[in-house]
Amino acid sequence: MRFFRSSKITLGLDVGSYSVKAVQLLKENPDRIRLISFGLAEIEHSPENPTKAIIAAINRSLRDCNLKKTRLVTSLGGSSVVIKQVTFPLVSPKEIGSSLKWEASRHIPMPLDSLELKFQIRTVNKDEKTSEVLLVAVDKRLLQRHLELLSQIPLRPHIVDVNPLALANAFLALSSENEDKNIAMIDIGASGTIITIFRKGGFFFARDISVGGDKFTREIQNTYRLGYAQAEHLKKEKNTDLDQMKPVLNQLLSEIRQSLLFYDTKTGNKGYDEFIVTGGGAKLPGLSTYLERNLNLPIINFNPLKNVPVDKNFSGNDLEKAESQLGVAMGLALRK
Repeated sequence: MRFFRSSKITLGLDVGSYSVKAVQLLKENPDRIRLISFGLAEIEHSPENPTKAIIAAINRSLRDCNLKKTRLVTSLGGSSVVIKQVTFPLVSPKEIGSSLKWEASRHIPMPLDSLELKFQIRTVNKDEKTSEVLLVAVDKRLLQRHLELLSQIPLRPHIVDVNPLALANAFLALSSENEDKNIAMIDIGASGTIITIFRKGGFFFARDISVGGDKFTREIQNTYRLGYAQAEHLKKEKNTDLDQMKPVLNQLLSEIRQSLLFYDTKTGNKGYDEFIVTGGGAKLPGLSTYLERNLNLPIINFNPLKNVPVDKNFSGNDLEKAESQLGVAMGLALRK
């Protein structure tokens, strides 16, 4: 399994709405990687100067990273990122690029002048003379704000990816046994959830929904009339009553079911071989069991650091607390 072709050290930087995650990987040889540093820093609530708070969190996440001779890969996420898989005639990448705006106008219901458009050829079917292509659209203002943030640190980004593709990259790179399976991944973050469904070489589907850990906390806050910090603490206790979060859970289940049904209808591939849950929100006590029971599917918690050698100077407890939140950052650090 080849992870890199050039730079020996790559830093994956995932700037979320609640925290910043950094993963630094060293390529020891073409088939072996090692985790040499990681960082996770919460973004402090600062209505007066939110940009300054994000930059401070980025710097804290990079505190233990040696930035010399390091390639930076970062990403964007949220509702301002749209990914669509479409079928093109079998033509050259240059011809795909020249027709990208016209094709995007048929699939992306947003003003094209406000979007940065990119594409990735996913598969080529020579028999049918077609190519399956991922169209990726990002709001130009979002991209510009992200680049302005990163201008405050010593590294310039080598690649700006998008979160769903980074997460899928991490899973496919680190789970070589899942090459021909329908995979559904649910990445539950603080402000939202990424639903990504794919089959290697097949149809790729991604949705970003506004149900995340923050909504669970606010539901507890309203039910028990608590402050936000108290509700957040209660949410993480092992004996948390999930019934107190039923409206949010039902919304999450509804969105997941709609996505699964769409994929079934679009591809004709009924059923799922792997149902993966990851992200900080996935640590909610009892959530995996609840999803398993209501979706009637076995749930697997994705640990992106499983089987990845790590430097001995890491605190095992710190790494264990952070690992479920490092999926996107790992996928970025694994980019070729």
